[in-house]
Amino acid sequence: MDRAIARSVTIEQELLRVKREIRNAQRREARRCEIPRGMANILTAIFVLTHPSTELACAYLEQKWPQWNSDRDHLQTQLQNWYGQLLATTGIDNVLNPTTTSGQSALRKAQSFVADFRLHSWVENANVQQGIAPLSSVVLERAAGRSTSSTQVSLIRPNMKRKEQLQWLRRWRRRWRVGFGSILARDTLPPEECRKKVLQNTLLHPFFFTPWLPFLESPTHPKPKKRVLFMAHILGPPIMFKVNEAAKNNPHFYHLGDFSCLAQATAVWRWSNFLHDRSPPGRQIVRINMDETSIRLHQVVRAGHLTVRARALKRSARSLTSSALTSQTRGMFTLVAFVSDNETIQNILPQILLVNVKHLSNVEPAATLRMHLDANTVLWTSTSAWVNTTMMCKIVELLHDFLKPYQDTYHFIFSSDGYRAHLAKPVWRALNRARIMYHLIPAKMTWALQPCDTHVFSILKDVLRRHCQRLTLASADGRLSMTLLCQALARTIAEVLHGRSWRSAFCLGLTGVQVAVSERVLGKLAMQSRPQVSSALPTLSELQCVYPNRYILPIDEIFGWFTYVPDVPARAVPAAARAAAAAAHAPLAAKSPWAGRLRSSSSLALPDPAPDTLPKACPPPEMSSASASSLPVQHPVLPRARRLLPWVPRKPPPPPPPPAP
Repeated sequence: MDRAIARSVTIEQELLRVKREIRNAQRREARRCEIPRGMANILTAIFVLTHPSTELACAYLEQKWPQWNSDRDHLQTQLQNWYGQLLATTGIDNVLNPTTTSGQSALRKAQSFVADFRLHSWVENANVQQGIAPLSSVVLERAAGRSTSSTQVSLIRPNMKRKEQLQWLRRWRRRWRVGFGSILARDTLPPEECRKKVLQNTLLHPFFFTPWLPFLESPTHPKPKKRVLFMAHILGPPIMFKVNEAAKNNPHFYHLGDFSCLAQATAVWRWSNFLHDRSPPGRQIVRINMDETSIRLHQVVRAGHLTVRARALKRSARSLTSSALTSQTRGMFTLVAFVSDNETIQNILPQILLVNVKHLSNVEPAATLRMHLDANTVLWTSTSAWVNTTMMCKIVELLHDFLKPYQDTYHFIFSSDGYRAHLAKPVWRALNRARIMYHLIPAKMTWALQPCDTHVFSILKDVLRRHCQRLTLASADGRLSMTLLCQALARTIAEVLHGRSWRSAFCLGLTGVQVAVSERVLGKLAMQSRPQVSSALPTLSELQCVYPNRYILPIDEIFGWFTYVPDVPARAVPAAARAAAAAAHAPLAAKSPWAGRLRSSSSLALPDPAPDTLPKACPPPEMSSASASSLPVQHPVLPRARRLLPWVPRKPPPPPPPPAP
């Protein structure tokens, strides 16, 4: 009996323990699924700020409360009940204007989350609607409220450093699962037109030319490294495709032929030192560098911010692309940029845009585009955007017009790369007329010695991409037109070329001495120490190092600055002198119908010089008899004869002069 009672007591105690554990587990589950009070206050503030939308409240719970597994309908009903209770108790003012510390903290966190969500929505709209992946700098400007179209609260402090801003952006990407990626540009077509093109090009399926690819790419082919063009006429128009040659293991820089990097750099430095040493005294030396670069009509942006939805659309069958015409993705124009080591001259230097006329339209003519450029930026139109000799001479004349007011104070030394249009004789003559010294940088050494290539163009194109993206995001259709591109280019030129000093860009040995050559340049040229280059006249072999191979050097034009004689205008010559010169060069009438028609008879028409105007013969050198006997026998010099026509009478010889008294 006692044993049975003890067993029942033990069972009751075990049941009580199990009930207690079940009750505690239920309480823990309820506490786990229940929204904390502080988070509920923030959630209520978010709903009040964004009423009647519940999207932000659901996004907040999904991000901040992973244990929440309820459906959105239940949460929407619960939030509407909370909002109804607040309206009944007039507690909305307490939420928006809290007096307690916890209420103020909840309101600040709610406002910060709403701003974060709107920034994420803006990035997602740019990805999906406009096909643009915003860059980090553009997203930071939007977060700071500095964007022209931004109306949200600033998420970062105004005095926050660049490193801190990037750290905040990294945390924001982690919260919203935003990654990096790029969106390709493609001309968007309607689905009906896409299906029509697929049906029309069914015969161009790879099945027709796939069997020939192994033969063309085999190593036993007679010319496996050449590009092979194959033409097959199968059931319609000819199919032409190309098998590319195998990739070659080229070095990072081009092969320099017979001249090494050090030899070319030494030749350039010696030429520069020679011009600096021969510069006229009393005037400050100013160095100017010019180079051309291409500007795409559709700016290819590096990896930007992509949301989760944008990455999913990018992996889908329809893909995610930005809208751009094929002519925009392939078209470009030329920017002729000038940089100087003098800030005063840098601000007045011209910047030239060479645009092909086929890229212009009636909606955006050249006159309209010029309205968006500043006074120092010139837009020229031509049938080609390439710089040729004629265009280069025109560029030199424009540069001379801008520099002419400063030539009494400054002496200019101009440099550019070894492009063929920069080496022509007319270009040298134009620079000599403009009184600008000129030297070249080898075409294969621009990566190390060209200031525009080493310092300017990378910064310029990065800033241009950011300005283009800002203007495109602010546009209605999300397309980069020529007008927007010119506006972005004008801002870029004002910020990069005219807004900073480029004195450090010429520390490549182009300042007349090589003391300030940077360690980076020495490392590129594999030099252990700074060289000692003289300022003497460059030798012929050094000039050949600078010029392209098999190029005939125009020596007279290269050193024409030192031998140039300016043309005297006609007004500066007196009238009597002009009349005498005209009379001296007047053509003479022929003495017979046929005299003067040929070179052999034209000299007969010339007047004979007076005997007293002839130059006196030089006396023979005096030499001793010994030296005279040692000289070889001199053959008699034949007189210069003249062929006379039989019908032209021979002139009688002039009478001898009278004897001197």
